[in-house]
Amino acid sequence: MIRLILYQFNYAKKILLGTVPLVLVSSMIVGTSVIGINSASKTAITSIQLFQMLIFFGGLTLFFLISNIIQFLIDIFKDDYKLWATLGASYFHISLIISGQLFIMSLMISILGTILSFAIINNYYMLLQTLVNHNELPDLTVIFDIKTFLLSVSIVPVIVGTSAYYHSRKELKKNDTVKQKKFSTTVVKLLFWGVSIGLWLLCFKILISDTAGKSMSDIIQQTGTVLFLLLIHLFLIQLMSPKAQMVLLNWISKVIPSNNYALVVGKWNILFNPTYLKNLQVSVTMGITLVSGFLLYVQNIYIGNYSDGAKEAVFSFVTYLSAPILIILANTISITILSSNQDKKELSQLKVLGASNKNLIMIKFAEAFLHSLIIFVISFLFNLIILFAVNYSANLLGNHMTSINNVWLPDLVLSGIVCLFYLGTKLLSIGSYESQSWY
Repeated sequence: MIRLILYQFNYAKKILLGTVPLVLVSSMIVGTSVIGINSASKTAITSIQLFQMLIFFGGLTLFFLISNIIQFLIDIFKDDYKLWATLGASYFHISLIISGQLFIMSLMISILGTILSFAIINNYYMLLQTLVNHNELPDLTVIFDIKTFLLSVSIVPVIVGTSAYYHSRKELKKNDTVKQKKFSTTVVKLLFWGVSIGLWLLCFKILISDTAGKSMSDIIQQTGTVLFLLLIHLFLIQLMSPKAQMVLLNWISKVIPSNNYALVVGKWNILFNPTYLKNLQVSVTMGITLVSGFLLYVQNIYIGNYSDGAKEAVFSFVTYLSAPILIILANTISITILSSNQDKKELSQLKVLGASNKNLIMIKFAEAFLHSLIIFVISFLFNLIILFAVNYSANLLGNHMTSINNVWLPDLVLSGIVCLFYLGTKLLSIGSYESQSWY
């Protein structure tokens, strides 16, 4: 079995390299957190919570995106896996091979990421020291410990390997699903929805709780619930994708002119690959929601309430949101690399149907526009919720909203960047396909 895993890894390594950005960034964050917790426990105990927040908030984001990208990889290789099953391989062995090759790839990258985290941790900690009182964050001595190093190296590969095994089994058994399994899957989904909505309501309950007798500092801490609300929105975005995006796209298609071939074909290309739709939409929507919500919160709550409001805002951003945003950016790069392999098949099919280079460019432009429009609409809806929470928080402090531009402006700018980024990568794929077709 080990030999088969190594053979399959060697066969698929070029495609698996697409996971490097996500795994590398994740392992660097995990390494910084684990090494930081170990070092702080011996030299700066008050700083332990700082590194715990880093791995907690980064880990939540990684939990979603790792599962999404593994499903994307399984979708790329699903024809090979189904062929193995037809030839007599059991689901257990196929899933073990998938899990094994991803474990090998992530282990190699995790070693590099953990080594790099030793170089990062001092700069990260020194940045935070400049933002708060030195007594709160005393000097940290980074301690090398072989047990901590091995723990740091193993966390991401174990998560990737376990997730790969689970999702591959789930994918391979889709055709064999019975009513009992459908029922259990529905129960699990409802449970996740219930927990997410329950936490969402709890955050609002804390936010609107009575402030009588509380100091200004305590009230500001109460308004910090908005940051946790942002993280719960990540759960909701993950749970609602890709069905919400597909429903929205179908609504949009009702106003699309039926004679516009680019928009019509672009719509069906997007719907044809829900796995890629989910990966791109989830990661980018999460990123925009985090950035927009944080800017709304900072501009209307921190600035002007503290003498060092700007520093407090930057400190909150770095400790709460830096890890999720870095992982989201890395995931976007990874899915772009992985999707290039599927682009060649799609372009080949369109060429067979008679599409010219101009037709292909127009179709990709339409896809980029539709993706960006969906991202903008969904992010805007979540931003409206944060706007309400921030407005209530500002009222608690006796202030008024100073600006609401961040409800739509970062959304518009970042979704526009996504449109250009998507179009650019697809045009490169078209150019690469054309250059190869000459040989």
